[in-house]
Formats: sequence, structure tokens, C-alpha cells
Amino acid sequence: MTDLFNNPSNNYVTPDLKPCSNASDLNSTFEFFNNKKVGVINGSTILTSLDLSNIKVFITEFKQDRKLLNPAEVIYVPGLTKGIQSRSQSFPVPYFITSTIGYENFITTKFDISYNKKFKYVTDNIDSSLNYVDTVKMTDQVDMVLNGKSIPVYSEIDSSLNFRLYGSQSGFDFYVNNVTMTIIDASTDSTSPFITLIDSFTGLSIPQVYTLSEDLSLEFEYARYPNGAELGYVMVGTYPDEYIESDKWIYINHVPDSLNVFDISTGGLYEKKLKTINVGSSGPSDDNVMSGGDYLNYITENNLWDKFGVFKSWLGCVDNVETNEKNLVRGFYLYNPHDFPVLVEMLLINIDA
Repeated sequence: MTDLFNNPSNNYVTPDLKPCSNASDLNSTFEFFNNKKVGVINGSTILTSLDLSNIKVFITEFKQDRKLLNPAEVIYVPGLTKGIQSRSQSFPVPYFITSTIGYENFITTKFDISYNKKFKYVTDNIDSSLNYVDTVKMTDQVDMVLNGKSIPVYSEIDSSLNFRLYGSQSGFDFYVNNVTMTIIDASTDSTSPFITLIDSFTGLSIPQVYTLSEDLSLEFEYARYPNGAELGYVMVGTYPDEYIESDKWIYINHVPDSLNVFDISTGGLYEKKLKTINVGSSGPSDDNVMSGGDYLNYITENNLWDKFGVFKSWLGCVDNVETNEKNLVRGFYLYNPHDFPVLVEMLLINIDA
């Protein structure tokens, strides 16, 4: 077997790609020219080119913009779409409950739901036991409470036997946690199919309360791209002539939907957490969400900025909505760390998915 790390050619470090000749003098430039080509020109001689004539991307919307980034200024370019969809969370129900005939009418549930209400982020406790009637399904009881609080969310036990909460309005964002399910046994309702569990020491009935954990693989955010995205873009930077070529760049960072970070726990140990990123928040982060300000600090401290010079183009691919596969280009930050302004012109394109 070849030992790659003792390879005398060092190809694992320096790929064996030979540069083309005739392009070593300062008269050669990288530029676009007629007939939908891009390549290298020396004087009037075309040394090499790539044919771009077969590039055609169908779009339904576009935006052309220009931004003057002043020294030390940072801006966010969100793109043209968020991919709005119906938010949902799913919590598997213990099998022994769903395998009991008639269980739907003899369980209640409690959970906390957080959402935006009149420009404030609020948390409500939902308790279906307040509406318990043995002839009404638990999910109908939950929906009564949600409807009474004017929260556009419904519940169901889906075909995979998950307790599922989903938004009735596309784009409505919410977060559910602390989900518990309580069995109404025969000691409370004589018609219940669930037997009463008795504590052998006290002789009292044992409450049958179960905590449900979310199946994150089944979660759908209120939008496929909460921080925005587009099918692609073309971007050009213009710099003051008096500065040297090596200084003609600014920082760029495409923002992911979420990020694994290590927080210090109460015991002084590092704990790995997956946090969603909210570029619209400038406040402090919490256990589940990283604010835009903290994200900028994170990528700066960890040297995660890329550099953009005079030209950048990126064409992505439309999403596969059936599988929730995300193919668009994420929104991005631009940051000018220099003491001179930079003009950025851009064309954003997108297509309805």
C-alpha cells in the first residue's frame, strides 16, 4: 500500500496541475469578453478561454443593488427568499400507550410553546387536562387550548405514532418543549382502558406521567432558510485606485442555518450544543439560538471569514421540496476591515420553489 504521507512527489500537498505557458508576464489579464466567454488575454491574443454560452438559469425574480461599505462597516445580504413553510415538531409517544385500544380519549398532555405575539417573544403553558372529557380526544383538547389563546398551531397523532404540532399558517414560528403526557387510569375514570398502578408501600395510585423527547429528524422550521437565501449572485467590488492590489479585498461569510458550539456548563465542563443562528437578533444568545452579534464574534475569533476581491459569482440549484433538501446559496455578511470605503455592486437572482 502506498504511504501517501511519504509520497516523494508531495502531490497530496501540491496537486500535479501544471500552469499554462505564455501567461507569466504582466500583460496577461483575467477578464470577460465577447461571445459569452471568459479567459486569459495577452494583448489582442486569446491565450485560453472557457465557453459560458451554455449557462442558462431560469429565474422568477432578481434584485440589483449597490452598497458602499465604509471603513469597519458590516452589512448582511439576506437574499430574496426564506422558503416559507409550515413549522412542525414531532414527539414519539411510548408504544404501550398507542397500542392500548381507546387510548386517545384517556391521555392528557402539557407543554410550553414560545412564539412572537405583538412584537414580543412570549411563552405559554398548554395543559389539555383543563378540557379533559373522556369522549374527547387528547389532540382535540389541545387544539381547544391553543385556539383559545389564538395560537395558529394544531396537534395530531400522526401515522408514525408521534405527537405532532404544526403551524396552520405558513411562516408562523414557534418552539415547543417540556412535553409531558399523562395517562388517565381507572382510578380517575372507570371507563379508562389503562389499569391503575399502586404503590406497594403507600397503597396510593402512582401518577403515570411520561416526558416526550423530540425527534429532531422530523422537525420542520418555519422557513427552509430563516436567514435568507437565493439561487445565485454576481458581485463586483470597486476599490480606491491609490491602494496597493494586495489590500483590495473585504471579508465575506455565508451564514449556515445552525452551528455546533461548545459552551461551559455549570460544572465547568465544555458541553457541545447545536444552536440555530438568528442574524436578526443583536441581543445575547441562549441555549438554543445564537444571535447575529455573537455569530460575528464567533467567526472572527475562529478565523472563519473568507476574502472577496474584485469579482465573485455563485449559481446554486433549486431545492427539492419533497425531501426538504436545501440547495440555495445562503445569505452572507460583508465586512470592510480597512480604513477606506469599498463599493460593492451585486445582482441577486432567485426562482420560486
